[in-house]
Amino acid sequence: MNEKIKKEMRHKVTAIGSMPHRETEAALKLMSQNIRHIPHWPQLPFRSSKEGFTNQYLNPMLNEELLTFKEGKVFFNDSEAGWESKLMRYYEKVLQVQENSSGYDTFAFPEEAAAGFYSFLKKEAIGPECLVVKGQVSGPLSIGLQITDSKGNPSFYNQQLREITVKTLALNARWQIKKLEQLGYPVMIFVDDPGIYSYGTSSYVGLSRQDVQDSLEDIALSVKEEGGLSGMHSCAGVDWSIPLELSLDVINFDAYDYYTSMLVYLEQLKNFLNNGGMVAWGIVPTSESIEKEDSASLLKLLQERVEDMAAKGVPEQQLKEQMIVSPSCGAGTMSVEQAEKVYRELGGMAEELERLFG
Repeated sequence: MNEKIKKEMRHKVTAIGSMPHRETEAALKLMSQNIRHIPHWPQLPFRSSKEGFTNQYLNPMLNEELLTFKEGKVFFNDSEAGWESKLMRYYEKVLQVQENSSGYDTFAFPEEAAAGFYSFLKKEAIGPECLVVKGQVSGPLSIGLQITDSKGNPSFYNQQLREITVKTLALNARWQIKKLEQLGYPVMIFVDDPGIYSYGTSSYVGLSRQDVQDSLEDIALSVKEEGGLSGMHSCAGVDWSIPLELSLDVINFDAYDYYTSMLVYLEQLKNFLNNGGMVAWGIVPTSESIEKEDSASLLKLLQERVEDMAAKGVPEQQLKEQMIVSPSCGAGTMSVEQAEKVYRELGGMAEELERLFG
């Protein structure tokens, strides 16, 4: 079934998730006018301080007092008295949901923390051309490097803390699928993990490649077990061999500013494509560069980069047939005017992709 859906998705456009709007109606209108086939629910970080990833994805751990959110910082309470009993209770909830395949609402977004998600569920932003609906979760490495243990160390280094974070994210992804599939379409979930950029840098020499891959794979497999398509987005020049070796359906990379970062991993990319994976080319810049571009110039650039990659040994037919297109990153840090241009140019490209690459 998923292979059929992937074939239908080729040459279509989608976006990463975050938008700068403060009102859900404006964000959904912009999205629906320009992304007709793979619409996404909008994350709106400027709408409210509650719309950050902590309240969205980690609320179950806040409710169980495993985490403290104080003065803009989030940390585990792992040195407090009673930590072990709180952790045990949480694990029991997780296991109960996993074993019974029910009770996923425990891992839901609070309504005040994800207004775009709940507005998206009302269907107004989904038109008759929709093929797949898209959700997203924050990545385990990005979260695990920002949230610390009680001593201020990144929690990703702690196996116990890393594990409960991954399980929480995976169950949120399953909950999203169950809610979004009520719209009547297949569901795709992206793991957004720009934190992978940290792997291999001098500041994070202790990061284990296996831990990074295992964490991402756990979420990807949860998505697939729930019947969804699994994707991963990361911006900048990351080690692309990490996600390319996983059982993901879609890899999304910044093909505008960091195209060359993928060229280091062409053998892994060929294997990924041979296994049926799709590449989401993030060719529409989510930076000031959008001011000098339009859909025609971006289509030309995309063609040039596909041809260049083909000349370097990646089968051109696979690159063309297993392609979708997106912005290079989320638009949440842009001005509303810039974000509108990103989505308009993306929508303009959608009209021509099949003709150029079909």
